[in-house]
Amino acid sequence: MEGKVFYTGENCIGYVWVGVTETDEAQAVKCDSNVPVVVQVRGEFSKVSLEGSCDGKEWDNICVLSMQGIKKIDIQPLFIRPKVLGGEATITVNIRR
Repeated sequence: MEGKVFYTGENCIGYVWVGVTETDEAQAVKCDSNVPVVVQVRGEFSKVSLEGSCDGKEWDNICVLSMQGIKKIDIQPLFIRPKVLGGEATITVNIRR
């Protein structure tokens, strides 16, 4: 499932994945190093994991959300992607540049 750019501004780019389920493998997006990342999650889901990678091949959880909301991510990997663990969610990721 591809993340789509929904906003591009002077200091930020926003990506959204709509209707992600636990059977979907969301496409990763590339981040600039050392930039803040903010994730917002909406939908009916058990948990949503934001995964990070330095090479786009090996993935680790960098945060897990178990309810709707917004969270700033302190870890700044080169690539990020969402993973839904039960249910369906819309995930928005804003990356400062």
